[in-house]
Amino acid sequence: MGVFSLIMSEQLTKQRSLPIQKNGCFWNHQDEKPRRFLWDSVKMFFHSLKRRHAAPSIIAADWTHYEKPVLNSEKPIITWIGHSTFLIQIGGINIITDPIFGNASLFFPRIFPPGIKLQHLPPIHCVLISHNHRDHMDAASIRALHTFNPFFMVPAGNKSWFKSKSINSVHEFLWWEQYKINQILTITFLPSHHWSQRTIFDRNKTLWGSWLIEYYGFKIYFAGDTAYSDHFKEIGNEYDSIDVALMPIGPCKPESHMKHSHIDAQQAIQGFKELGGIHFIPMHWGTFYFGIDQFLEPIHILNEQWAIEKFDDPRKLQLLKIGQSIQF
Repeated sequence: MGVFSLIMSEQLTKQRSLPIQKNGCFWNHQDEKPRRFLWDSVKMFFHSLKRRHAAPSIIAADWTHYEKPVLNSEKPIITWIGHSTFLIQIGGINIITDPIFGNASLFFPRIFPPGIKLQHLPPIHCVLISHNHRDHMDAASIRALHTFNPFFMVPAGNKSWFKSKSINSVHEFLWWEQYKINQILTITFLPSHHWSQRTIFDRNKTLWGSWLIEYYGFKIYFAGDTAYSDHFKEIGNEYDSIDVALMPIGPCKPESHMKHSHIDAQQAIQGFKELGGIHFIPMHWGTFYFGIDQFLEPIHILNEQWAIEKFDDPRKLQLLKIGQSIQF
C-alpha cells in the first residue's frame, strides 16, 4: 500500500441514517420518486451556451495561483485543483478528492487549467470518490492516478467499475463506515443528498456521500456533491466541530433543476453552520459552465451572505484560487 497501510475498518455503532435501498437502487428518502433530467438538461445546456457567449471576459490571474505542491506534510495543507478536486496533505498522507484534471466533456471544457498538473503531483496515497458522475470520477484522471498505486475509497456499488479498469486497490463504503490509516488518521464516509449515474441504464445503482478526514482531532469535511438536507445537521451532531469544510456553492441556476442535486452559496453557509464549521472553503464553481450561472455569481452570493451572517471569530471564509494552497 506504499507508505501507509490500512489498519482497521469499522462501522460506527451509533444509530444514524442509512441509505435507502429499493429495487436494486439507492434513494435519499423512502418516498423519493425517479426524476427525469434529460429534457431539462438539454434545455439548460443550450441556455448555458448562450450565457457563456455573453459572459464578460475572465482574467486568469484573478482566479488562478499556480505553485508547486510540497512532497508531503504533517500539518494540514489543502490545495484546490478545481471543481471538487483537492490535494489534501495531512499526517504525511497525500489525498486526492473527486479527481478530474481534464475537460468534463467536449461540450464542457475547463475554464482554467487544473491547479496542479498530473505530472506535478506528489505521490498520491489515497483517492476519495463522492459519487460516480463523470465530473467527479473521471476515467482518464483515475487511470493516471493509478500509476501512484493509491488506495481508492469509493461509495458502495462502484468497486466493479474500478475492477474493470484493472484497479484492485479499492474499497467500497456505506455511510458511517470508516477506515483508520496508520492508527492515527481516520477517514469516514458520511451522508449527502444526491444521485448517481454513468450510463442510461444505471441510475442510482451506486451510492453517493461525503467524507471526513480526521488527524489528531483536526477534522476536514469534504461535502462532495449535494442538495440541501438534514444530513449537515446530523453530521454536526456527530462531531463537536469541523475545522475545515469544503463546500460546493454551485451551479444553482435554474433553481427548478438544480435544487434537487446542488446547494447554492446561501444553503452551503447554512450547512456549514449546522456542521459546526470553522473554516469554509468553497468548491464546485469556477471550473466548468454546468448551469446557467455567470462565472462570479456563486462567489457574489457567498460574499453577500457571509457579510449578512456577521460571524464572530473563529469562523472564516477561505476563498482559494485554483492552484492555491492553505496550511492550517
